[in-house]
Amino acid sequence: CVVEIGDGGERLGAHRFVLAARSGFFAAALRPGAGFREGAARVVTLRAGPPPTRDAALALRRFVYTSELCDEGEQLGPAACLDVLHLAGAADDAGASGGFLQLDEHARLSRLCEQRLARGLREANVFATLRRACAIGHEPARALAMGFVVRHFRQFDASAFDQWCPPADDGLDWWTAQQEAALMREVVRALCTARARASR
Repeated sequence: CVVEIGDGGERLGAHRFVLAARSGFFAAALRPGAGFREGAARVVTLRAGPPPTRDAALALRRFVYTSELCDEGEQLGPAACLDVLHLAGAADDAGASGGFLQLDEHARLSRLCEQRLARGLREANVFATLRRACAIGHEPARALAMGFVVRHFRQFDASAFDQWCPPADDGLDWWTAQQEAALMREVVRALCTARARASR
C-alpha cells in the first residue's frame, strides 16, 4: 500500500500487513471490507501540520518495520524527531493508547525520539527546533530547547542573537510573524530571568 504524508505530500510504499500488525489505526483503515476508503484504495493519507520532513516519514516507516528510528550512526535531526512524534500522535496521560496511530511500541518511539532530540540540539538548530515544538504543541521539546538556549547564551548580544537565531523562513505556511514575536518575547523573558537569578 502507499502511505501519503499530507495531501499531495511525500508518498512511501509499505506492506499493509506490516502496518496493520504494528498499528491499530492501520489495521482498521486497511481492513478489506471495513468500509474505509483506505482499505479499497490502499492509500492512507496522514495529515499533519506543519508538513513533516522526508527524514521523519522515512524514520517512522523504519520504526514500524524494525522498532528503530535509523541505522547506527545515522543522523536524525531534532526537527525530524519532533515530526516523527507529531506523525505518530501523542499518547494519552497513561501512555497506553499508542497515540493516534495506536502503535504497539509508542512509548519506545517517544523515548528514542526524545533521546535523539536532546543529543541533537545545537546552536545552529535550537531556534528551528523551538519553532517546530511550539507549532506542534510539544511542550517537553519546547522546554528542552528553551533550557538549551538559557544554558548556552552566556553572552547575549546582537551578534550572538543574529548567529543563533536566523529569521524564520518567510515561505513557512505553518509559522506566523505573531508566533515568531511571541517566541522571541519568551526567549528574552527566559534569558532575563536566568540572568537575574545568576546575579543574586
